[in-house]
Amino acid sequence: MKNWDHDQETGLPVTPNKRCGVLGVLILFLSTTALLGWLFNIPFLTTLLPGAPRTTPLTAILMFSFAGWLTTASGVMQGQHGLINRISGGLRWFVTLASLWVLADYLMGWLPDLEALIPISELPSSANPFPGRPSPHTSLAFLLLGSASLLLFHSANHRSRALILTRGAGAISWIALYGYLSSLAPFYSLSGHPEIGISPLTAIGILGAHLGIECLAAENGLIALVLSRSPGGTISRILLPLSFFSPLVLTWLVFDLSVINPELALSELAQAMALVSVFFTAVILTCASRLKSKYELMQKHSAERERLLEELRQKAKQIDELQSGLLKVCAWSKKVLDHGEWVDFDVFLKERIGIHVTHGMSDEAVAQWEEQLKEEEPNLKAMDEGSARRKEGDRGESP
Repeated sequence: MKNWDHDQETGLPVTPNKRCGVLGVLILFLSTTALLGWLFNIPFLTTLLPGAPRTTPLTAILMFSFAGWLTTASGVMQGQHGLINRISGGLRWFVTLASLWVLADYLMGWLPDLEALIPISELPSSANPFPGRPSPHTSLAFLLLGSASLLLFHSANHRSRALILTRGAGAISWIALYGYLSSLAPFYSLSGHPEIGISPLTAIGILGAHLGIECLAAENGLIALVLSRSPGGTISRILLPLSFFSPLVLTWLVFDLSVINPELALSELAQAMALVSVFFTAVILTCASRLKSKYELMQKHSAERERLLEELRQKAKQIDELQSGLLKVCAWSKKVLDHGEWVDFDVFLKERIGIHVTHGMSDEAVAQWEEQLKEEEPNLKAMDEGSARRKEGDRGESP
């Protein structure tokens, strides 16, 4: 398995991340398909399923913008052009602020409608009180995705929060798809307004955006976890499909039984199954990530131990070579012949054995030095007296 290098400061790939780039192109395709459906009045291209909520033009623009950032952030063009980087940053902020504006408009009701700025928006109808506006589910998912994309450029702690946010968006899209697969409208639309919700096309796009951020999250992302060879990776590969699809299969079985016994509360049970799926998925991801981190820490310590042992073996080998051979030392300069070159003894110890040498004076050397000073003291005094007489004579001769 090939791992892409990531920058330690930003967390973005230094080399192109092909998985992230492919996901970005997929979301670009989905958003373009929805926009073409609105331009040419082809409803199927905006929803993929008859009777399901449609992907609004504003939602398609949000998807297109996020896909543009995801494609550039994947490393294909990252760091090559300052203009592209600024455009990429602007796309992230646009997605975050636009989705926040739509949510605030739902809550307060008096803000100007962003969807009114798009000429191809849906016409007003009695069934949909907010034509052309992304659903609250969609707006919340894009707010989480946009916030996660902003946090990716900061420290490791911020990138951990970004993963939490993007997994929240992924949970929203998965619950919507779960609702479509189990034919339960409350999972993907508003109660009483089935036309306001996440379309299948939008849910797929949000899920792809979630996986794209997971690809960019380097060692902590879901993709890296599933593909790792650690025990956490093995557990996630086995248990995650079960947590995803087992509740769905149980819902289908209950649906078949409800045909026989209509008193079974299918909707409540399916909602409980969806919550169980999300809960166990979160537990599995948490435990698997911790196992992966511990495994990688053990691997790092093992590699460091092997490196130290190899250095120790090399030093022992060098000591054995020194003990088994003879050193040629110069009788005058006391230098050592090492591979055809005469070097100082302290340099030889440093390069061959790794011993750093410092210098000092032994007691014997100090005693010899003091004795030499005593022997040379009369000569030094005579030299000082002669020097003094010469200076006095020079002063007497001067006018």
